[in-house]
Order: sequence, then structure tokens, then C-alpha cells
Amino acid sequence: MLVNRSPTEEYPTSRGVRQGDPLSPFLFILAMEGLNVAVKSTSKNVLIRCIKLSNGGPMISHLFYANDVIFVGEWCSESITNLSRILKCFHISSVLKVNFLKSRLFGIGISNQEIKRMALVLGCMEGSFPFTYLGVPVGENMALKKHWQPIINKFWSKLSIRKAKALSFGGCLTLVKYVLSSLPTYYMSLFKAPQGGGDDGKSKIHWVDWSKITASKKHGGLALITKWWWGLLNEEGNLWREVIVSIHNLQRKPTTYIARKSSTGVWHNILKVITHINDLNLDRNKFFKLILGCGVNILFWKDTWCGNLLFQT
Repeated sequence: MLVNRSPTEEYPTSRGVRQGDPLSPFLFILAMEGLNVAVKSTSKNVLIRCIKLSNGGPMISHLFYANDVIFVGEWCSESITNLSRILKCFHISSVLKVNFLKSRLFGIGISNQEIKRMALVLGCMEGSFPFTYLGVPVGENMALKKHWQPIINKFWSKLSIRKAKALSFGGCLTLVKYVLSSLPTYYMSLFKAPQGGGDDGKSKIHWVDWSKITASKKHGGLALITKWWWGLLNEEGNLWREVIVSIHNLQRKPTTYIARKSSTGVWHNILKVITHINDLNLDRNKFFKLILGCGVNILFWKDTWCGNLLFQT
């Protein structure tokens, strides 16, 4: 190694890079790409039975987010055994080992005894619904107020008396504006918060004007859940869109979805946004405007594609 253009003493090489090295995340991505290829290959050869969505949807076997991995598939002892073998080979080849103490095995419609038995095969613990993944609850009924308690607890932790005494007026204003306002955003971008009323006979203060909530994002609107509709209309090729289009059979046109009372789930509530906009007598064409291309995905009469003009009216 050259230090100030002068060679240093020789030293033996070894595997790995120092902590914080810019090359470290790149090497991690390369290693995870190897795991990605291995899982896809075994799924293609039916050694792992992945999930095939209906209506021509994609096949899903795993999801990666940074160093978090979810493997999904049909419940099969052979698939779980083969997955265990893949993870062992991955550890031998890359020296990256799965932390099984933090890993959980979940089963839908499977007995607890069977889940425990297969969890021993993987060397992890059995899991149960609901659980939290990437800060969002999975399997909870978010229409109930009690399941929003974690957000309320976070608010109270930020609004401690000790912090209030230590901060100036400007500091308190910054805390409210940038910290507290961002706490529920992650939740409210996926779940519709329960409607709140008064408490002990007292009406609550509406801190955000209704005109700002219903305004477009360009003009300062919140656009928390509505942005998913925008993604459905524009982000073709993204996996999340392909999954939703397949589950709700939206191949032809997402805006034609009719929210049924019998339907449930997170995405049903998101797709119900259009119905809610219509119930409020708001013009949905002010929220979504299409850019004319080849015209395949545009309904000539029912879509707003020529300025603000809707030919149907």
C-alpha cells in the first residue's frame, strides 16, 4: 500500500472490508443477488413452491428490503427443507449468516404444532399474527382505534414534560412541525385512520383545514392514500402494482374498480378512495389526469386527457 507515495510494509490479505467502507454495501448487494438467483432457480425447478397469483399475475417467492428478507410460498415440508439448504449454502459461499434468533416462521391456516415442527427444521421460532414488519402492523384490523395506540404512545414520548421545559418556543414549534407531523405518515399512507369525534363531550380541534386535505399535492395537499391510486395508473412494471392488479383483477382499468361492501383488507380501503371522493361530491378528474400517449390505457369518453375537458359531459 502506498502512503504519501511511499510503500508500506507488506501485510497478508484477508476477507472482508472495514466498517463504513463505501465498497461494503456494494459487496452486500452482490451477495444478496446470488441468494436471489438461487431462490429463483429453485422456484423455477419447483424445489420451492412459490405463490402464483391469479389473473395472469406474477410468481412470488421472496421479497428483499435492505437486509430484511421475506420468503413466501405454499406450505410444504419439502420447500422448507430446500430453503434451509439454500441458506446453508449461502452462508458457506458468502460468510453471511441468517440471524435465526430474529427470524420467524408464519403459517396461514396451519396448525401451531406443524408450524413449530417446521420452525425446528429452519432453526428459528414460530410466529403468529399480527406482527410488525418494517414498522407497519401486518394482520391487524386497523379500523379499530386501539390498534393506533403505538402512534399515540410515540406522540406522548416526544411530548414529555422534560423536553417541553428544555426547548424554546421555536424549538417546540419545530418539534410539532417536523417531528410530530411525520410520525403518523407511514401508518396513514397505508391505513385509513378511524374517524374521531369528541372526547368526554368536548369537540376536537381540526388542526388541518379540510380544503388542504382535499387539495392536490401540487397545491399542498396531503395525498397520503390517494398517491397509491396514482401509482396504479402510472407505475407499470413495478411488482407491487402487478400484485394488486392481479388480486383485484384490474388489468383493464384500475379506475373502474367498484368497492364492494363484502371486500376487506388494506388494498380494498385504498381502492375505495374513488368511492369516497364521489360520496363527498368531489370531481375525481381534478385528482387524476392522464397524459395522452398511444391511447391504449385511456378511455376516450370517461378519462380526462385533454386539459380539464371530460368528453362524456
